[in-house]
Parts: sequence; structure tokens; C-alpha cells
Amino acid sequence: MKSKLTGLAAGTVSGNPSAGELIKTYPHQTPDESTTIGPIARGDFRDGVHDQVVRSIASGAELLLGGNKIDGPGYFYEPTALADVRPGMAAAFAEEVFGRVAAITVAKDVEDAITLANTSEFGLSGDLWTNDITQATEVPRRLETGGVFINGYPATRPFPSWLRARMGLANR
Repeated sequence: MKSKLTGLAAGTVSGNPSAGELIKTYPHQTPDESTTIGPIARGDFRDGVHDQVVRSIASGAELLLGGNKIDGPGYFYEPTALADVRPGMAAAFAEEVFGRVAAITVAKDVEDAITLANTSEFGLSGDLWTNDITQATEVPRRLETGGVFINGYPATRPFPSWLRARMGLANR
């Protein structure tokens, strides 16, 4: 799984896919149609993501890919993958990361996965990837989250937030 994830991320191109009015507002952003990942909204957000990655590595996470700010105009950050992320670990497990960071935590089994998911104090949404129809219907009922997406994630659909999540319909 690690190699598949890092292979997918390695093929991304950071840049600005937009043109037109956006370029008039932000002339330092040159449009690039080959872009697959855009910038983070602000410099302080990018610095926060980088700090979370650095603290996660210091706490024992394994850096598989990325982990660096990209020099140049705009607030770009390399797609990053961290493995061996565990409960109690600073940043990647215990905090919301609003950047291009995949934090990989491996569960022993379905019960352990549910326990790990419910350990978080955040609960905006969850994803369940399975070929097992029983799991697809039973596991979401046990997750403390505002919504569970099965075998996909529609990022543009609003849904109720849960616990301390800072987004969603309840916090609009």
C-alpha cells in the first residue's frame, strides 16, 4: 500500500491550473494546465502544515514522500505521505491537517479500525473502503462522525459536523 500511495503522489504536479480573472488578481500565479495540485490558501497555513509534518516525524512517523515547502511564488507544499501514524502522536493523528498530507495508520482488524477512528476528537467525515456489503452497512453506524462515505469521497457535498470538527452544516 505504501508504494502504491507514494507512486500516485509522485505523479502530481503542483501549480496553478486557473487563468482569467484569478490571474488579474494574483499576477504572480502563472497558469499551468498540467497542474494536479494547487497551492495552500496562505503562507501561515502552509507553515502550519509543515510544522505538523515535522512534529509527526519527530514523534515517530515515517516520511514516505514529500514533507517540504516548494520554493517560488505561491504557497505550495509537496504532496506528503506519513506512515506509522499512531494515537497520541503529535499532529498527524491528534490534529486536523489542512494540507496535502496522507497520514497512514494501520489497524489490526475492523474492530481496531473503529476504535482508532473513534479516538479522534474530530468527526467531520469518515471514509470506508470495502468490498464487504455487511461492513458497508454495519461499520458506519458505529463511527462517531457526521458522515461516512463508502468507497468514495464527494468533497463538495456539505454534511453535518460531529465532535470538534470545524466545518460542515452545523458550523456554517
